[in-house]
Amino acid sequence: MKVLVIDDEKDILEMVSKALVRNGFEVTVAANIPDAAKQIRYHSWDLIISDVMIPYEGGFELVDSIKATSKTPVIMITGMSEDVLNATRNKADLIIHKPFSSAELVKKVKELTGSPSTTG
Repeated sequence: MKVLVIDDEKDILEMVSKALVRNGFEVTVAANIPDAAKQIRYHSWDLIISDVMIPYEGGFELVDSIKATSKTPVIMITGMSEDVLNATRNKADLIIHKPFSSAELVKKVKELTGSPSTTG
């Protein structure tokens, strides 16, 4: 399964990417909205994971544009509780609150995508 991970925090990108790769996912990362938009425009994804607070447009606007043109599931990650209602209203399929463990993230990704539940 192909997953696009979007976050401007290098540590989060690395942690999420490594956890998903260890569990058999093919991962591409983007550190900002323009890079993410290019990846979304030119490739198809089985899942997109995006931080809420991203430079330029922001995560909510990104989810709106994704959902307007595809049925790709989107997980939003956030450290701000008031974003939950906004993310839900903006069609995110799942919200994960920071801080989170890589095991928690992988479990949620597998539940959302229907992937096998074994971990590596």
